[in-house]
Amino acid sequence: SAEKLAKTDWAAAAAAFDKLADYSDSADRASALRYNAAAQVALSGDWQSAAAMYEALGDYSDSADKALQVRYQAAAQMAARQEWDEAVALYAELGDYADSADRIPITRYAQAQSVEEAGEYLAAARLYKALGGYKDAAQKVTQMQDAYYAGPAEAMEKAAKAENWQDVLNTMSWL
Repeated sequence: SAEKLAKTDWAAAAAAFDKLADYSDSADRASALRYNAAAQVALSGDWQSAAAMYEALGDYSDSADKALQVRYQAAAQMAARQEWDEAVALYAELGDYADSADRIPITRYAQAQSVEEAGEYLAAARLYKALGGYKDAAQKVTQMQDAYYAGPAEAMEKAAKAENWQDVLNTMSWL
């Protein structure tokens, strides 16, 4: 029976309730089972399928909000895994849901910090520059440029003191 299936297989149970058509509250029960199935899929980490399942439920309960919530949580997980571009794209898709718009510069700033920590100062400077007036991004651009050029400057100074002019020229050509 549909009741027994509901305890083990939500999709099969929902299909069984669908076959009952207009009988009693079978449509509501089928929707409830699909809602629960979407929640289980979300818990498994398959946010795309879960969001699609919630959306397919239309105006059932808070399905529309749950679809957005699942996407928002997925974007946060992507940012935590340093999947920067994917996280930003998903936050952008979410538009004005929760603080999604605010999360875009937060995520890009975290990306710039990660690149800076990896010692990729020129790339970090570009990322900070793209953030414009966000936080201390303008100051960070200058700091990254200084850090980027500090190494070659020290190498040239050391080579010049040793009168190793070839190393000075090699370093200058690198810049």
